[in-house]
Amino acid sequence: MVVAAMTLPAVAVASHTSSPKVPVCSALSRSAIANLVGTGPLTLTKRVGNLCTFTGYRHGHYKPGLVIQIVPWSKTIFSVAERDAKRSEGTFGVVSKALKVGTRAFFVTGTKTSASLGKCGSEEAPEESPLEIRTGPICAGEPALSHVNVVGYGPSPSGAELMVSAGAVAEQGDISLIHVIELVKDLISGKIH
Repeated sequence: MVVAAMTLPAVAVASHTSSPKVPVCSALSRSAIANLVGTGPLTLTKRVGNLCTFTGYRHGHYKPGLVIQIVPWSKTIFSVAERDAKRSEGTFGVVSKALKVGTRAFFVTGTKTSASLGKCGSEEAPEESPLEIRTGPICAGEPALSHVNVVGYGPSPSGAELMVSAGAVAEQGDISLIHVIELVKDLISGKIH
């Protein structure tokens, strides 16, 4: 699965083991996350430290993907993640303080279209396959793919300063920036646990 999610720098995964104050990503309420983000039912496909990859299901649409990482806040790691996000190919932005997403948050969004792809079955493109088993367009004329990544940090109810990264990829229109922002907000605040 192609994951268009921005994760925190590798040092955050390598140096982190979950403590009672940091929620474990694989133990989060998948139904609450799916209802908020719009992925359909979520299945955990991989966990490395406190970085979890999930896939969803929406009939007749691309297979949605979601990556969540929760680590203790680090000024250095947050700064590196923000610098990398600014250099990425997507559209970078800072989340408005009015949305009250922890102390600070930023996002990157982007879209992959089928405009430059060949017709299905031609020499330039593979045979058509069901959208539900794919994570994006492979032939001309197929729906666009959107990715939304949000990283934020702030105090949690446990007293820990959490840094949360959430990235979603799905057929255009199935996910939205505001829902992924809300997910990060709810993970920091403990509303989703």
